[in-house]
Amino acid sequence: MNISEISNLLADKLVNVQKEAVVNAKDSLLPVLWAIGGGKGGTGKSFISSSIAVELARQGKKVILADFDFGAPNLHTFLGLGLPRKSIEDFIAKKNSLEEIILPTKIEGLSLIAGDVRTFTPKGFKYAQKNRFINNLKNSNCDIVVTDLGAGSMLSSLDIFSQADKKIVVVTPEPTSIENMYQYVKKGLLRSIEKYLSEKNFLSLVETEFKKQKVGYRTGFKDRLDRLKRISPIIERYVDKSLDNYKIHIAVNQIEEEIQTQTGLHIKNILKNYLCIDVVSTKHLKRIPRFWTDPSMNAEKRASLINIESWVKSILEGKIG
Repeated sequence: MNISEISNLLADKLVNVQKEAVVNAKDSLLPVLWAIGGGKGGTGKSFISSSIAVELARQGKKVILADFDFGAPNLHTFLGLGLPRKSIEDFIAKKNSLEEIILPTKIEGLSLIAGDVRTFTPKGFKYAQKNRFINNLKNSNCDIVVTDLGAGSMLSSLDIFSQADKKIVVVTPEPTSIENMYQYVKKGLLRSIEKYLSEKNFLSLVETEFKKQKVGYRTGFKDRLDRLKRISPIIERYVDKSLDNYKIHIAVNQIEEEIQTQTGLHIKNILKNYLCIDVVSTKHLKRIPRFWTDPSMNAEKRASLINIESWVKSILEGKIG
């Protein structure tokens, strides 16, 4: 390689570095997306979502809490509000802009995008609707968007979860909840890898190679990833990028016995050993029955009682623990 070629190569690298710096600077001005999911209903995702949003607002952030539970939206109730006049359905139907469906709450710094409580047969997002909504959210006037993804593993839910800057999975100590959480996280990771590969038109190549290697249903997940990486260095890079971006936080809710406080550690080991996923932090939350029997209890009091201030702050600051 002569001096001219080296100069051209360095110039190209400098241009790429400058482009990346511009993108990073632009991204730093956009709202940070927090997604709360988990797969199984009844684990307390709406409770955790509303409490996290309240705590972030208390820490001085301008927050939008978005109810993506299309089956049974209830974040307005958690925040002590009546039936919403406008909801996410109005945006989907193009009746209102995103700004017009953002509702004020009683908590300073916290706004709400309510779920659809009027439609009898809610269908959730179509692909184009989901992309339009996320793009609008990323340009909204706030610091953080907290999304409650509801139960189930719809593709729109998995896409939002995998695209989120902060991924939080809510689970209870029950075996069925842990199993559903595992399936949810695995499907989300696969969806994320699929997205990276489809952008570069590698999916057909992967399918062809897997047929040659006789990769079937019983092939273990880690073995699938290893085989995927061996197809080409480029695919290996995209798989590693997906894994690197898929770090999650675990909230183990409804703890009643001391032995259940080991649940988070067990889940952390399972996800690392079987899915190659890093769990950044775990938080165990005790079950407090009077949350739902004490008429004086509101969203701010509930958030205070479960003591999530330091945990939310560590997620906000990107700390591991």
